Amino acid sequence: IRYDEEHDTPISGAILKERILPLYSEALDSGNKQIVDSAISVLWDFGSNGAPVLPKLIKVAEQDDHYRFGIALGAMTTIAPGDPATLPFLLRLLNDTNTPRSVTYEVCAALTDFGPEAAAAVPGLHKCLGNHDIGMKFNTTFALWRIGKEPPSVKILQDVLKNDEGDTKTALRVLEMLRSLNAQTAETKSILRQLAKSTT
Repeated sequence: IRYDEEHDTPISGAILKERILPLYSEALDSGNKQIVDSAISVLWDFGSNGAPVLPKLIKVAEQDDHYRFGIALGAMTTIAPGDPATLPFLLRLLNDTNTPRSVTYEVCAALTDFGPEAAAAVPGLHKCLGNHDIGMKFNTTFALWRIGKEPPSVKILQDVLKNDEGDTKTALRVLEMLRSLNAQTAETKSILRQLAKSTT
C-alpha cells in the first residue's frame, strides 16, 4: 500500500490520506464481512496516515467477532498507539473471560503504549501475569510498570531475555525498567550482563 509499483516510488502520506484512505473508509461501511475484514487488514499499512478512520475502525471492531478483534487491534496499534479512544475497546477485551488468549496477548501488547490513563486495566493485567506465555507476561509487566510504576519481576526480565535474545525493542524496554529500580542486586546485574550479550 505504501509503494507505487508502476513508477517504482513510495506513495506519499498525502496521497494515502486524500485518495486511498477514503476507499478503505467506504469499505468499512460496506456491511460485507469479507470486505470489512480485508479493509482492516490493509489499514495496518497506513500507520498514522490512517488516523481519520480510527473512530470507524473502533466501531466495526466492536462487533463480536474474535477474528476481527485480532486484526483490528493490529491496525489500531499501528495507526494510533496509545490513543485514549481505543482504551474502552481494549478494556472490554481484557476483562471478557471469553476473549481468546491470542487476542488477550495483543491487548496486553497494546496496553504497553499507555500510561496512568489506563489505570482501569490494572486488575485485568494482574490476572494475565499468571499466563504461561513469557511474551504475554513481559508485555503485562511492562504495561503495569508504565501505568502504575509497579516494580518489574526480575525473574520475568531474566526469562524474556533468554527467550527473546537479539530483540532490540525488548532489550530497550528491559533496560528502561531496570533503570527505574532504586538499587542494583546480583540478579539485576545478571540481567544487565544478559542485556549486553543480546545487544552485541
